[in-house]
Amino acid sequence: MTENKQRLLVLFGNQLFPNALIDETEPHAVFMAESEAICRRYAAHRHKLVLVLSAMRSKADSLRESGHQVVYDTLESAPSKSFFSILDAHLEQSDYTELAHFEPESPPIAAKLQTLASKHDLRLHTHPSPMFLTSREDFAQYRASHKRLFMADFYRAQRKRMDLLMEPDGTPVGGKWSYDEDNRKKLPKGLVPPPLPQTEWTTHTADVVSLVDARFPEHPGKATAFWLPTTEAQAERALQAFLDERLSLFGDYEDALSSKHPYVFHSVLSPLMNIGLLTPQRVLHAALERAEASKVPINSLEGFVRQVAGCVSSCAASGTRSLPIIGRKTTGDTPQSSPTAGTTRRRESPRSTTPFAGPTSAGMAITSNGSWCSAT
Repeated sequence: MTENKQRLLVLFGNQLFPNALIDETEPHAVFMAESEAICRRYAAHRHKLVLVLSAMRSKADSLRESGHQVVYDTLESAPSKSFFSILDAHLEQSDYTELAHFEPESPPIAAKLQTLASKHDLRLHTHPSPMFLTSREDFAQYRASHKRLFMADFYRAQRKRMDLLMEPDGTPVGGKWSYDEDNRKKLPKGLVPPPLPQTEWTTHTADVVSLVDARFPEHPGKATAFWLPTTEAQAERALQAFLDERLSLFGDYEDALSSKHPYVFHSVLSPLMNIGLLTPQRVLHAALERAEASKVPINSLEGFVRQVAGCVSSCAASGTRSLPIIGRKTTGDTPQSSPTAGTTRRRESPRSTTPFAGPTSAGMAITSNGSWCSAT
């Protein structure tokens, strides 16, 4: 790893990417901070707060173990300060000449970073975000060539651009762009979906659970019922469990609802992708690799690819790169009571004639309106 001894990388709580991707920015130090203002901006479910805070602390540990210098402020150390006031104070006391960051989904965040860079006379480096499959430049070109934005058109363009499930002659594998019509079966009474893998709490999770319940009593949920992965290794195990146990029937029962089995055969990987523990590139590669090694039904494989390369990627931008959110919010505490903590469920058929939404950031990562993007 080559380090720039004057470059500070600012890493936000939804950018907890693999260390190899962080290494590519060549930082001398990495700045991370927990912000009470961000935690209180919306009445987010306590599970969401636990997920982000615990995962941030584990990522800081991982970066230190790989040789990075990490500047980290916890809620306990700076309870009333905003993220940017903490960053500003650190820059005042340091001699950096460059400020780096991954492209944020929020234009106001990018503007604040630019303001700080100008204030401290720093050269600003903006790195493409690995959180999404479509760059802003690619999407701008797509918008320029389409008068109206429809999911079906965008999804086909994604498949062609990335050569996903495509035959050499340019036709889709299996002869159809979408198998959505095959993915509407009811869950048979005798079919019991496998349970989600159990994830052990890390030391950070235990600490954060106590912190969140004590500090944010007005937020919905119970932190003590937290159950999501919070490390890259745990996220990878969750991905492998989905591929092993649920991918093959994901397609058949993609739209199925069950009061006994709320997840059916879904991956429940969205929260992990939303904060960077898994990237869409990694998820797609793993799914396609599994399909090559075993007989994954095409309706399941295509249905899953559609969610990651179509639905999620269509949300991959600030402003106009987003889709309407369709569904309801849930605030259950346990795997038995909700799809994901504080989730907004969004389903969009590739045949839909519903245009893309207007200038919002809804549905993207852990979005600016506090919702989840849960396409998988």
